[in-house]
Amino acid sequence: MDKYSNAHLLVLDDLGAEKPTEFVITTLYLIINRRYENMLTTVITSNYDYNDLADIIDERIIDRIDRSYLIFEKTAKWKTK
Repeated sequence: MDKYSNAHLLVLDDLGAEKPTEFVITTLYLIINRRYENMLTTVITSNYDYNDLADIIDERIIDRIDRSYLIFEKTAKWKTK
């Protein structure tokens, strides 16, 4: 837990893809909250938009993300051939 909570930079890739068990939610909250309190840089990616992600993971995690992260959302659909 300390390794991820205290890393200079942490990338959480594809947030929301994991099954939201109590263990997963608790672990994510502890890591994100500690990083929030220590003002450490965290990059979070997700295939979900912000509102959908809020429905999947705990409100406390979304609150921390909302308070301390810049949120960039893809605004256009990618075209494929």
